[in-house]
Amino acid sequence: GPILTIKKHNKALSTIDDLLKIGSLTPYMARFLNAAVLAKLNIIICGSSSSGKTSLLNALGNLIDPNARVITVENVSELKIKKNNIIHLNPINNEDLITDSLKMFPDTLIIGEIDKTNTMQTMNIMLDNNNINVLTTILSSDVIETINKFETIGYEESNLSSKLMRDKLYNAIDLIINIKELSDHKRKITSICEFNKNKDNEIVLKEIFAYKV
Repeated sequence: GPILTIKKHNKALSTIDDLLKIGSLTPYMARFLNAAVLAKLNIIICGSSSSGKTSLLNALGNLIDPNARVITVENVSELKIKKNNIIHLNPINNEDLITDSLKMFPDTLIIGEIDKTNTMQTMNIMLDNNNINVLTTILSSDVIETINKFETIGYEESNLSSKLMRDKLYNAIDLIINIKELSDHKRKITSICEFNKNKDNEIVLKEIFAYKV
């Protein structure tokens, strides 16, 4: 017979303070992320399914300057960001809402999840629109898999080599945050990384925060 599956997000987890209370991050991490959002950094949250990506994106969205113009783009309405100056966009007939959102001159663009269809488009916004910062998520188990996904999509979509794609990532993405569901079913931010360059001018990952068992 028929089977119905209902996916429900915990409405109580919508702020950084909420995530602090359940131990998803430390006070130092919370202060760092608060500063990162206010500084309008481009941030990608990665994690597997049901790892807490949307809850963390909600929490970051609620840290945005109250005077900022915010636009969200989602296939399904899941974000609960409490801002006065916010516009929520949902597609009806496969519209290119990301491009449409730029015509509304946002200060911050929040994309519910990027996938193969809009990864390069999102990257180009990060690169070319200095007045707009992007907060988004990607379905990926960790930071390394996230980078590998970007490199694969960059090659398939634009025939970019891994080196050229990493150059784009270095210039576009400020932070990559990994959140995981642990074996005890608690959600934890396990890593916050940025791109850096070593003495040989090679692009490398620098881990700012790491979860240690």
